[in-house]
This record gives sequence, C-alpha cells and structure tokens, in this order.
Amino acid sequence: MSERVQLALELAGAASEKTRVAFAWRDHRWYEKSANDFATDTDPAIEEHIVSRIAAAFSGDTLLEEEGGERLLGNAATTDVRWIVDPLDSTFNFIRGFPYVATSIAIEAAGDIKFGLIDAPLQREFFSAGKDLGTRLHARGKAPVKLVISSCVALSKTLVGSVLPSATNASLARVLLAWTRIASHCGSVRRTGVAVLD
Repeated sequence: MSERVQLALELAGAASEKTRVAFAWRDHRWYEKSANDFATDTDPAIEEHIVSRIAAAFSGDTLLEEEGGERLLGNAATTDVRWIVDPLDSTFNFIRGFPYVATSIAIEAAGDIKFGLIDAPLQREFFSAGKDLGTRLHARGKAPVKLVISSCVALSKTLVGSVLPSATNASLARVLLAWTRIASHCGSVRRTGVAVLD
C-alpha cells in the first residue's frame, strides 16, 4: 500500500499545481450540468492526469469518480484496490473566483478505506489520514502537524463545519430546518461550499 500512498501524494501535488494555474488565469470554459452544478475544463484535465498515472503504475486497480462512475484502469486483471477521486470539489467557488476548492483522493482495498487525502491547493496545504498513520495537516514547506480531536464538549462553544444543498435541491427546506436548529445552539457555523473541507 505504501507505493499507492506515495502516488496519491504525488497526484495531489500535481493536481494542486494545475488548480492554482487555472485559478490564477481565471479563463475557464465551463458548463452547467444541472441547476447550480457546474463543471469546467480544469476538472477533466486534473482527472485525466490522475487516471493515466494510476493506470500506468497500478493497472488493474479501479477508479470511482464523481462523474463517470466506476471503471477498470489499464488492462491487467482486476485487483481489490479502488481509488475514489474528486478532482475539483466546489467548481462553483472555482468559477466565481472564491479561493476555496479541493481535490480528494482515497484508496480502498478489499472494501476498507486505507488512506485518504484532501488537498486545498489555494491554501497550499493538505490533510491526510490512514490506517495506523493518524491524521495530519501538511502545510507546504513545513513539518506535518498531527491532528487531535477537540477537547471542547459544549455545543455552545463549538465551531461547526456545514454543507447545505443548493437552492434548487428538493431537500433544501428539510436540511435548512435542521441546520438552523444546530446553528442556534452552537458557537458558530462555517459553510464554505467545499464539502470535503467542511
């Protein structure tokens, strides 16, 4: 598994660079898949790079992607390893110039998640977690920091990360009701539009 973890780290670094360059240019070709659900030319560019690298290194692994479902990579016999990838989470933020987006990569073996990372390219940091590896924050150019569970146990003092569906989603009213109940009892709520970071 260590070789796959190393590849995941390299892929996240490359995705980060592609995202930063594309974000800086602000010249995106994009389309609306459904109401307020967007895709850009950056999404497939990042995904294609990830897919080609995995297929070359670990032919026979499978890929589960947000848009394309699940597929076999390469032409070798199927392994029990599956990569779960979202190349660009929060395309809405990306095309609107709000600098909060992410790439997520997870590695599953025999139905068990072994490693995952969430890269925040515009903040130049990423989070990693794995079996027997702990959870860490990696800021570019700095030593990793081990994350620990907060000692705060009072809801009234907590900072809650939240995701809400778009205004066109049929579940918005139901979710908003629960969200309001929690927000009225906690210290504060943050909603950035990036599900994997929230």
